Amino acid sequence: MKDKKMKNKKIRSRSAKQVSFIANLMCIILLILVLVPVLHVAALAFSRGTAQLAGKVYLWPVDFQIEGLKMVMTQTGFLRSLLNSIYITVVGVVISLVVQILFAYPLSRPKLKGRNFLTAVLAIAMLFSGGLVPTYMVINGLGLVNTFWAVILPGAMSTFNMLLIRNYFEGLPEGVIESAYIDGAGDLQALFKVVLPMSTPIISTVSLLTAISYWNSYFGPSIYLTEGDKMTLQVFIRNLMADTQTITEQLERTEETIGLLSVTTIQSVVTVLAAVPMIAIYPLCQRFLKQGITIGSEKG
Repeated sequence: MKDKKMKNKKIRSRSAKQVSFIANLMCIILLILVLVPVLHVAALAFSRGTAQLAGKVYLWPVDFQIEGLKMVMTQTGFLRSLLNSIYITVVGVVISLVVQILFAYPLSRPKLKGRNFLTAVLAIAMLFSGGLVPTYMVINGLGLVNTFWAVILPGAMSTFNMLLIRNYFEGLPEGVIESAYIDGAGDLQALFKVVLPMSTPIISTVSLLTAISYWNSYFGPSIYLTEGDKMTLQVFIRNLMADTQTITEQLERTEETIGLLSVTTIQSVVTVLAAVPMIAIYPLCQRFLKQGITIGSEKG
């Protein structure tokens, strides 16, 4: 019997090592597939235009230069569109958290009547929408066209994120919440003084997911924000990628930029700069991301 148990343990150990090796190998392959294009774009952004045209740029800058960065910062509308996207993202995240938390907490309480019905209605709304034309008519009727609220308010309520928060709230110790009510706390006091301090992982996770959603939003801003000074970063990038003639005209204004910069340089610089804010935010929320998603999706 002991020999059989030892043999089974060895087989399991060997199988676990094989699975771990395959998983690590796949992670390395995926990392390479993601990292190589990123490094290539970054190399293009800081390489001389002639080196790009000659096909010498791969994963490291050739004839390093930062003139492309200077041009994007001073001669294009990048900074204005960047500030617009930051404003929309920050305000959108704050409003979304307030709306979703205030909706999720009542649904997490067992004593709420009709909570299953409300959850079902939200699930249906998550699958079906009114459509583009009715949505535009509503926003236009409210006078929100060409305002940032036209982009912020429609995305303030994410049913998926709200359900994650609700499920996380349901997994908190019921005794701690009930003790707050026994001590005389109201619903809002229990929420802000007891529940939210214990919910840092899910709040950080939902904040990151919401920020990415607002930051990468293109369709809404391209429809509702038609004035140039309200252009968001994603719309600016799209216009820049499509309008290569304007970039070429800007490059030909001075003799200093001839051969130094190219259309690809400017496009690559803008792409790199647009990715920096989200890359900087991710490490702050990364340690909460896995815990928040897994715990928040265990129920329901």
